[in-house]
Amino acid sequence: MLAHMHGPHLRMAQVRYGSGVRLLEGLRLRVKDLDVARRQLTAHDGKGEQDRVTMVPLALSNPPPGPSGASCPGACE
Repeated sequence: MLAHMHGPHLRMAQVRYGSGVRLLEGLRLRVKDLDVARRQLTAHDGKGEQDRVTMVPLALSNPPPGPSGASCPGACE
């Protein structure tokens, strides 16, 4: 199924499948919920309305290439 997806839908499916976040947790993710250095993802208001920390798979550690082929258009920091 993932082979037929692309763009943001593919990335969301990869995050959900690789880190185990539920659908609404994935939809509520923010950039600041991702700690790339520790490979951690904080999911808020999940089951039981509790926050939980899960790991980010290595395949998702690198951002996808932008339209110009650059791995990070603009300032990444």
